[in-house]
Amino acid sequence: MKEVYVKNYKLRRKSLRKPSFLELVKVQDHRARVLALAQEVEGVLGDGHEIIGIDHEAFEHCQSKITEVGIGYITKSRLKVEHIVISDYHNLRNGDRVPDNKENFVYGDSTFMTLKETKDYVQAQFSGARYIYGHALKGDLSKLGVKATGQVRFDTSTLHMKLAVAREGVYTHKKSRLSRLCDIHTPEFSDTPYHNAGNDIYVTGAVLKKIGDVAYVRELFRELDDVEIIRRTRNDEQERVLEVIPGINNDLIGLMNYLNISAHELLEDRQAVESILLLHKNVFRRMYKHGDELYWGRHIELGLVGEFFALANSVKEYYK
Repeated sequence: MKEVYVKNYKLRRKSLRKPSFLELVKVQDHRARVLALAQEVEGVLGDGHEIIGIDHEAFEHCQSKITEVGIGYITKSRLKVEHIVISDYHNLRNGDRVPDNKENFVYGDSTFMTLKETKDYVQAQFSGARYIYGHALKGDLSKLGVKATGQVRFDTSTLHMKLAVAREGVYTHKKSRLSRLCDIHTPEFSDTPYHNAGNDIYVTGAVLKKIGDVAYVRELFRELDDVEIIRRTRNDEQERVLEVIPGINNDLIGLMNYLNISAHELLEDRQAVESILLLHKNVFRRMYKHGDELYWGRHIELGLVGEFFALANSVKEYYK
């Protein structure tokens, strides 16, 4: 119910803002899922499989012109990468919007190939791959025309987002830049020259190995324990309730002015009271969950909301 009419006067329900934090049961669910993903990565590498990754750089003024490709190979014991410079566009330089690090590959030697040779080579590497990785992987596969179907994909942008939700107990769809992931999980590589496809896929591989380490993930989760999750969720819900109480009081005052009646007369109108209690049940239920009128009265001037809260508490079936 979003609104009710009391003697032709419309009252709108006051919606609580979205919670800032996830409840404990939801955090636990997210953590279980993230641990399962870490166990999957750990299991793949532990069983001796290789995870192959891809990254590309393009000319900043024409994204269809691919200038570099990086290919990464992860096993349990090593991480190696290949850096390919596309000879067709070797003369094109970035630097206006992103750094020009084409010649700053720091994890090996660069190789020059034509765009066609590169695409053929990349497709050959990926055609037999069972497990693949990258950062915003879908875009790299699409740009290079790689046909990768049926493989298990590990995308560090998505994995980190899920890890952040589980770690911090705050829901978000926001995905972070690779440099941000590196600062958080693998700070030893933070000085790597980014926007070099070889360097980027190397760092992406290092991040994947880190967030695919079950012991590391468990350690991150210990930073925020169950007691703190419950405490801040409770405090946030109380703040959300406090935010709407003044608005409800203003609406009730408006109703009394419209009807030209007193608070006592309004509280004696059974039909009006039932309508108002039903309209704001979401607020009163949360108030009841955390304390009585004395408790809430210590935090805010309750006004008429306090009177209606007392009436709600007297109705045995109200909170069921």
